[in-house]
Order: sequence, then C-alpha cells, then structure tokens
Amino acid sequence: MDNPVYKTVAFTIEQSQDEWLSEQAKTRMLNKSIIIREAIELLKTSKPLVEIEQIISGLQIPLGGAENLNEVLNFFVTTPSITIKSLMLVTGLERDDVKSLISRLVEKGALGKRYSYYVKTLMFTNWLRKRLA
Repeated sequence: MDNPVYKTVAFTIEQSQDEWLSEQAKTRMLNKSIIIREAIELLKTSKPLVEIEQIISGLQIPLGGAENLNEVLNFFVTTPSITIKSLMLVTGLERDDVKSLISRLVEKGALGKRYSYYVKTLMFTNWLRKRLA
C-alpha cells in the first residue's frame, strides 16, 4: 500500500519493536553483568570467610571467659566498636592472645582499625548474622 499514514504507522511499530528488543537486550546484559559481579564478589569473599570460620571455631575460651562460642559471636554482633580490653573481658583470653586474634581477624578482612578500637566489616557482620541464625 502506498498510503503514507500506513507507512508511518508500520515504521513506528517496527521502530518500537526494535527499541523494545534493544531495551530487553540491555536489561538481560545488565542482569548478566550484575550476576557476574556478584559471583566475583562471592569468590573474593568466600576464602576469607572460610578462614574466619576456622579462626573463630578454633578459639579456645579459658575458664572464666564466655560460656560458649555463641556468646563471643553475640558480643561481636552487638558491639559497634571492639577494643582489646572488651574482648579480653568477654573471652577471658590474655592480652597477647587477644591481640593475636584481632590481628588475624584484621588480616582476613573481618575487622578494620579505627583510632584505638576496631570495627566489624560488612562481610564479617553478614557472616556473623548468618552463623547465629
């Protein structure tokens, strides 16, 4: 048909379909890139999380310290800033042992140093919550 209105409508419909398909392709690509980024982050953080699990699970709490490991984990969850002294009080460990524990947790990315205290990283906080759930 040589009707100009029909040609315009047909062209607009084809153009809209192409734009829609293009948008769908962009969305799929964006979703794939998000999934890939999440997988990369998981791979980056999974090894430190396994190592953190080993550090925490291997913690030997002496008599007079926390009654069990979950009490120490609850301390980590509920305390916004961690000091050597506060960790000594909760765990009953000696100062050198607490310093060693903290340095290993900092090394693995579980804690970050701020001035004279330590703070949990988001990765460690999420791990603690899952561990205690």
